[in-house]
Amino acid sequence: MVDNWKGQIDSILVFVSFPALLSRALWLRRDFQAGLFSATVGAFVVETYKTLQPDSGDVSVVLLTYIAQQLAASPNSNQSIPFPVVLTSTPAVSFSPSRASIQVNVLWFISFALSLIAALGAIIMQQSTRNYQASQAGQMIRYSVQDQARVHVSFIKSLLRWRVTDAINYIASLLHAALFLFFAGLVIFLSDINLTVYRAILAVSVISGAAYVLLSSLPCLLPWFPYSTPFTNPVRVVYFSIRSIINSAVFIVRGLTYFFRAIREATQS
Repeated sequence: MVDNWKGQIDSILVFVSFPALLSRALWLRRDFQAGLFSATVGAFVVETYKTLQPDSGDVSVVLLTYIAQQLAASPNSNQSIPFPVVLTSTPAVSFSPSRASIQVNVLWFISFALSLIAALGAIIMQQSTRNYQASQAGQMIRYSVQDQARVHVSFIKSLLRWRVTDAINYIASLLHAALFLFFAGLVIFLSDINLTVYRAILAVSVISGAAYVLLSSLPCLLPWFPYSTPFTNPVRVVYFSIRSIINSAVFIVRGLTYFFRAIREATQS
C-alpha cells in the first residue's frame, strides 16, 4: 500500500516539479528539475504576462515612424506632421489589456498555482511515506515480529482513519484541474492568433474533455469498469445522491397515488 502511494506521489512530482525555465526567467539561482506540465505552463506564463503591461517597443516604433515621416517630408514644405498622440499621453493611463489577455493570464496563473500546490502536497505525502519506511527499518532491529505486526496494523488503521488515499486523490484532482484550466487558456489564446489552429485545438480539447467525463462517470453505471479518474468518487456520490432522491420521490408519488385511489374507491362504494 505504501509503495503504491509512493509511486503515485513520485509520478505527480515528476509532472509538476518547478520548471528550470521559469527559474531562470525570474533570476533564481537554484536550478530546479523541469517537470512536464509546470515547464509548459511556465513557458507560456513568462510570455503572456507581458501583455498585461504596456510595451515600450510600441512607443519606439511610433517614434521611429514619426522621425521617418519628418525626414521624408520635403524641406521646402511648410506642412508639419503632428506629433503622435501615443507619445504625448502616459502609457500607464492609455494602455488597457485586452479581455482575452486577462482571461488567458487568469487561467494560466491559476493553473500554475494549482500545480505548485499539488507539488507541495505531494512532497508532504512523500516525506510521510519516507518517515514510515525509516521507522519500519528501525523496528526490524529493535522490536520482535509480533511488535512489528502490531505497529504496522496501528499505522494502517491510522492511514485509513485520516483518509490518506483520499488526500492523494485530492492532490491528483488539483493537477487535473490545472491541466483543464491550461487547455481553456490555450483555446482563448489561440482564438486571437489563428482561426485554423484555434479550431483544431478546440476540437481536441472538447473530445478529450468528453472522454474524461465518460471515464469519470462510467464507473457509476458499470461497477467493474476498469478505468477511473480522481473525480470518479465525487461523481459517484452525486450520482447516487440524485438517484436516491429520485427513488424517494417516485416512492412518495406512488404512495400518494395509491392513497388517493383508495380514498376515491372508498367514497364511490
